[in-house]
Amino acid sequence: MALPKDDKYIVFKREDWVQDNSTERLTPVKDAIVIRRQDCFAAPALDAYANCIMATLELMKKAPPSISMWAEENMKRLQEIADYFHLQASAAWQAANRKIPD
Repeated sequence: MALPKDDKYIVFKREDWVQDNSTERLTPVKDAIVIRRQDCFAAPALDAYANCIMATLELMKKAPPSISMWAEENMKRLQEIADYFHLQASAAWQAANRKIPD
């Protein structure tokens, strides 16, 4: 099955935008998608994403050190990512005028 054409939103890396806020030289991130908090499915989707990361972290904390592939700094970074997406989910749950994606 072919993916639909993603031409509604264009995503750039923030660090590239800050360095040169002219869109003429920015390269879109090809594998990025946009989930808007107003989307009625956004909150549970973002919560699920954060929870998947948290479940992985819980399993990795219980893994014997001899088989754990995750360095402590990677686990800390994953926790930060999970926290970020949990905050985004919370904001989506609070969003007024939630609607079906357009």
